[in-house]
Parts: sequence; structure tokens; C-alpha cells
Amino acid sequence: MPLSFSLVFGVSCIAVALADQVPSSWRQANITTSVADRISTAKAAIDEAVFNIDTSSGQFPDPGAYGLAGTLLSQLAEFDHATNQSIYQDKLLNLWPAAAKTVSGLGGVVNLTGSFNYGHAAATAYKVYNNPSFLPYAEQSWWAANGYTISAADLKNGSTSVKNYTLSTNCVGITMAGGTFRAKDKNDPTINALSTGGFLALSALLAESTKNPIYLDAATLSLDFMHAHLYNVQNLVQDSISAVASQGCSSSSLLAPQNSGLMLEGIAVLYSITGNATLQDLAGSIVSAALSTTSWQGANGIIAPGDVFLPRGLNAVYTRNALPTTLRTYVAAYLGVQFNALTTLARANGSNIFGPFTGPPSTFSPTNQTNAISALIAAINANPSSESKTGANPPSSQSSSIAPVYHSSSSNTGAIVGGVVGGLAVLVILGFVFFLLWRRRKHKQSTVETDLNDAYPPTRVFRQEATTSPTPFMINSSVVPSTTLSTSVLPSSETASYQPASSHMSDSQSNSGSSAAADSNAPLRSGKARLAVIGSQPNSPSDPETDLSGRPISSENRAQIPTDELVRLLYTRMNGQPNNVGHSGQQNEEAPPEYS
Repeated sequence: MPLSFSLVFGVSCIAVALADQVPSSWRQANITTSVADRISTAKAAIDEAVFNIDTSSGQFPDPGAYGLAGTLLSQLAEFDHATNQSIYQDKLLNLWPAAAKTVSGLGGVVNLTGSFNYGHAAATAYKVYNNPSFLPYAEQSWWAANGYTISAADLKNGSTSVKNYTLSTNCVGITMAGGTFRAKDKNDPTINALSTGGFLALSALLAESTKNPIYLDAATLSLDFMHAHLYNVQNLVQDSISAVASQGCSSSSLLAPQNSGLMLEGIAVLYSITGNATLQDLAGSIVSAALSTTSWQGANGIIAPGDVFLPRGLNAVYTRNALPTTLRTYVAAYLGVQFNALTTLARANGSNIFGPFTGPPSTFSPTNQTNAISALIAAINANPSSESKTGANPPSSQSSSIAPVYHSSSSNTGAIVGGVVGGLAVLVILGFVFFLLWRRRKHKQSTVETDLNDAYPPTRVFRQEATTSPTPFMINSSVVPSTTLSTSVLPSSETASYQPASSHMSDSQSNSGSSAAADSNAPLRSGKARLAVIGSQPNSPSDPETDLSGRPISSENRAQIPTDELVRLLYTRMNGQPNNVGHSGQQNEEAPPEYS
């Protein structure tokens, strides 16, 4: 097979294997409980929480739990969406008027956004039930939070009507537009991931349901802000940043699962709307980091002490197919860990009360209960053992409205058997192919130069049957399209362009004027394959590397070498023989394939 195809195939297999690998230290990653039993467990937990709501106020009795009722309202609609039912619609219609009477949260916290989830609940209910009664609540919530979100006009004026200080117009040269304040206190400068991520999710849900571009603009502006100012080099979302000019963009590097979870949910909904593959890549980076960090989980993979937003965000990217296919098994297994921890460690015996994910169970707590409900709902359609067989569906703006497909426990067994048999078949085929290649190589040794012992030329059969030329690895930066959100998502030109955290092209792009060749020994980054250019070391200390015409190759002209010469150079480097010429000065018997 051609050398270029071999390299791409090999690197792709390695990347898939690494991305799909579930840590052996994770506790009980596979879900053996039937889908029907998972639904029953989640519903029982929800009913326990609803039982503790004061119907006159729409709140939990505990004053410190203000806002968690909004989380629960979201979960009623999320459960019905996951199970393709509408059993909680009437309950929501009855609870909502009472809950909506309270506009401000305790301590002056902005209600209706972030952890105070009423806007999210109304938008979710409107989408799930298609009931117009919920839309006004969602829109009222959006406008309330929008008033605490920095706009381009605010930055132009240097101030906002809800704060008493001069705003930072930018940090490290990037606009501060899109950040949502956490507190209503006019002197509090904090913009955090909970408020901005909550507004991101709310805006995205409304954009999806109403098709109104004002919500799409707002959602993308929030995402741009989070990516620019709260997203760190570890691909995790930090806590907060100051918006006051005198504090010089000071920030908090605190890491919590809720921050990454909210960003994931917003990305998932935007991906359903736009189909932008850059969003899918960004979600994959966050998922890989969030599921492997030790900031909120140990080697067993259990979130400590628990969380609402990370399971919800993972469920969103999983059910909306908004992450790379190779990560689906990883996400499903992680959700399986949380489900099994809740049902075996955190559940009070003989009751539907749940404690922290790591246990032990406790008396009823609105925080613990809503955390548990989020993970229980996310586990309903997570099937770790069947992911390697089923894969993902193509993105669609309607993907979230499709009824869930349930799998019985017997289908899990079939998936395991099928996966094992399929894996063995692939190994046998690969072994047979390598055996044939080895035999052909041994046959060639009697007719070609002995210096070719370390390589095997491409077969002529593939070359004759090929109808198209392989895609070159060296991509000229002048022909690489831009992948920013400003062109593919945003109607507004004022919004800062979103730049992906990493790109598989960035390491292989070269400018014609560059004088430095890429390092051939550089490792792969973030599990994404890249091809190193021909190494800077010569074939031997005494023989400088030359091109096909015999001219020495320097670092200045290396980037200008045509693709066909690069392929030949790579071929000859592997063979240990320069320029495809034997010791006698004659051209060797077989040359690499032509790419014309």
C-alpha cells in the first residue's frame, strides 16, 4: 500500500485507540442495569425532590437552597425529554407561577442564570413540550440576565449601567464583550463561568427553539468570552475574571466541574444548530481534560462530592453527537461510573434519597439530590458496552428532538461479543497482510540492492488501481480555510472570533519564507495525528541530504520542496539509500509511486 496511506492509517488507528481507552482504575464503568430500571431510579429520585418542594413558594424549605428549585424544574423537563414522555408537564405548569414570583436570589445574586436555573428550565420545557406557556418565562429570564452581560456598546462607553466602575475594555488584547456578571452588587466586578455559562446555555436553547438570531449572537458571544478569558491551557474552564479596569484583568484559576459542564452544554446546542466541526473539536478537548483531571475526581473516576452541570453537559454532547466519535465510549463509561456510584455508594438503604457521589448517603439535601438526579438522567441513554459497535449519527439541528433509542441488557452482551469478534478479525487480517508484505519483501531481496533491506516499496497494483492522488501532508497555509465562529455561526461582526484551542493543521502548516524546518522528532499533540517533515539530520555524517536533482537541501529551501520530492525523500530515508540510486549509479529497480 502507498506509504502516505500507511502512515495516515497507522496514526489514525493509534489516535482512535488512545481516545477510546477507558482507564482500568475507574470504578464500575459498565452499566448492567436495564434502561427501564434506570428510568425508574431517576424518576424515584425526582419524585423525592418534588415531595420536598413548598408548593406555595415553589422553593425548597431550606433558605440556603434558593435557586436549586430552578435546577429541579429543569430536570423534570430533561427527564421527559430523555424518556420521550410528558409526565411532568402539568407539574411544571403548576410550580412555575409560584417560583417566578421571586426575582432576586439571596445575597443579591443574579437569579435566572448560572446555578439559578429558572431560565434554563423554561427554555428546556418550551423545547420538550412545545408548549408556548413556557416561552415567556424563558424570554423574561434571558432579558434579565442580558442586562448583566457586557455588550460592545458598554465597552465603547467604558461603563455599564449596572456597575459603578470603569470597565476593562479588553484583556490581553481580546474584547470583554460577552461576559455575564455574577452579582447584582454595583461594586462587584466578578464575571464567572457559572453566570456566563448559564447565559450561554440559555441563549443557545432559545436560539434553537425560536430561530431568533439575537439569541444565536448572544450564545456565540458568551462562548467566545469563555474561550478567550476562562479557558486555560489544560482545556479546562476556570472560575472567574475581574471586569474592573483598575484590577488589571485579575482572575481566579479555581477549577470546578460545573464550569466545564456549562460550556459543554452550550457547545452541544450550538453544534446542533450550526453543524460546525470546530465546535465538535472544542468539545472533545474539554471532555478529554474534564474526565482525566484530578481536580474533582480520584483514580476511581467518581465526581467528588457531586455535580449537576458536568453530567448534564456530557449528556448534551453525547446525545447530540457533538463530540468526536472516538470519545463516545469514554463519555458513556464516565457516566456509568457516576450511575453505579450513586446506586451503590450514595443511596440510603430502602429510600430514594441520595448523598454525595462518593457516599455515604445522608438525610435529604436539595444539593445532593439534584446533583444525583442530573447524573441519573444522563445515564439513561448511556451505553458504554455498545458504543464501539453503534457509533454516532451525523449532526442535525433536529437531533435533540429524536426519541431516545433504548437498549436492553441483552443488547449489551451482544455488543461485547460482537466487539471482541470484530477486534479479533481485524487482528487476523492485519497479521495476514503483514505476512504477505514480509514474504514479498524477502523475495525482493534477491533482485534489488542490499541497501534496501529496511523498506518495502509500494505495490504497483495499488498504484494502477488508484484513481486519485493522495492528499499531501504538507498543507500550504494560504489554502487552509479559516475555522472561526465569526464566519460560520455569528451574524454579528462585532463578536470576537473564536479560535480553536488546538488544530491538527497548525503543526504541519509552513510559510514559504520560514527558515526553520519542523522537528521530525516532535510528539503528537492532544492525540491528533500530524506528519513531521523530513528530519534535519543528513543520511550520514559525510553525505549531505539532496533533492532529486542532486542539490543540497538546506533549512531555507526545505519548506519549498514539492510533495512528490518529499515522498521520494521519505522513501529513500527509510531505505537508507539516497535519491533512489544504487552504488553503481543506476536507478534502483523500483521507485516510489508518482503523485501527479
